[in-house]
Amino acid sequence: MTSDDNTPVLSGAIGEYREFDPPAALERHFLCVWSNTLRPDAGSLSAVVPDGCVDITWIDGDLVVAGPDVAVALSTLTPGSTVIGTRFGPGAASRWLG
Repeated sequence: MTSDDNTPVLSGAIGEYREFDPPAALERHFLCVWSNTLRPDAGSLSAVVPDGCVDITWIDGDLVVAGPDVAVALSTLTPGSTVIGTRFGPGAASRWLG
């Protein structure tokens, strides 16, 4: 899906979004591990809906901490790339990130 007028689209709409359970030893800290593989024809501007969570993501070779957001966040992604992330449970991020 591309947006000819550079209007952001939901991240899940421009690729294959998948969620996985965290390893059992980490369940008390993380809600899920996820990936989003963007289609090669995907538009690069995506909208991330706020969910109140903190995520650590690996995007194009960069480690990014995101959230908690209270408004839609815009992200520029490389078409065809894969974003990998882990979502912290409520209150768990501060124990890991300080």
